[in-house]
Amino acid sequence: AACKANNDLLILDMTELEFTDSTGLAILVEYHSKTKTSGGGMVLTGVRSTVARVLGITGLDRELTITDRLDDAVAALERLDREPPEQPEEVEVRSPAP
Repeated sequence: AACKANNDLLILDMTELEFTDSTGLAILVEYHSKTKTSGGGMVLTGVRSTVARVLGITGLDRELTITDRLDDAVAALERLDREPPEQPEEVEVRSPAP
């Protein structure tokens, strides 16, 4: 619903998120897939080091667009909005080693 209201473009401001687990990762993958499939895009901004570490361990840092600042996220979405839609790919989430 949020994606449709914003032309399938979504910025997630993560500045206050201190922790994420598999549920949070699954939501990120779901919205990434939904926005890409519909020709839009999703950008994460303000990702804290603890969350960035989890994204790195799972490989999502290579699949998701991540910026440090909100204005960079807006610019990234503007570029995505001008590009032709890609065919969606499966995103594989790896579990951290014990």
